[in-house]
Amino acid sequence: MKKILKKVKKYLKIKSVKATFIFSRFYEKNRIKDEILIQSYDGSSISGNPYYILKEICKEKEYDSLKKYIVSNKNKINEIKNIIKKERIANAKVIEIHSRKYCKKLTECKYLINNSTFPTYFIKKEGQIYLNTWHGTPLKAMGKDVIDSKHEIGNVQRNFAMADYLLYQNDFMFEKMKDAFFLDNLFLGKYIISGYPRNDIFYNKQNKENIKKTLHIENKKIVVYMPTWRGKIDK
Repeated sequence: MKKILKKVKKYLKIKSVKATFIFSRFYEKNRIKDEILIQSYDGSSISGNPYYILKEICKEKEYDSLKKYIVSNKNKINEIKNIIKKERIANAKVIEIHSRKYCKKLTECKYLINNSTFPTYFIKKEGQIYLNTWHGTPLKAMGKDVIDSKHEIGNVQRNFAMADYLLYQNDFMFEKMKDAFFLDNLFLGKYIISGYPRNDIFYNKQNKENIKKTLHIENKKIVVYMPTWRGKIDK
């Protein structure tokens, strides 16, 4: 019995496990506020679609007073804080994923933006608006098509089912994701097929010229190699 209790106590010290209980307490008592929570790649960065949506929000003065919470893992807090400071993003705070503050804001923020998934303990409240932008183009097996790890579909499917909006950049991805995650009979929100905010940068000619000038390659042709993740985790 002592060995079992020891293992249970050790298990309960895991941040994501502890957060499950904290989230459930906040879920019942917290009221939704006119705030926004932005999470990118499980807090490993502030990038991709959530980052560019955030930048667009910050262009409008009317949103300066809107409190913005940027999610980070423990190792990236200072890096993300520096980006927020450099970009002069008003009224923004960086919060650590699975922390007490994170659980609190996950139950309070009216607007939720993510390009991956919220944790398994997350349950969207009535009145919250969840935009899932996913990431990349699925030129690989996804969801039910991943033969050796079908169990991984669970939390992704939950997140899609809870979302109010799913953003896809083209018809190919739209059809691929619908099929891989059985969304036809599951998703009750709205699909947005409208390109990706993070890809707008490729169409900014002035930005392209500035980068080439900085790198002293004005007269060079640039070829970018951007391989997609293949669904295997290195150990």
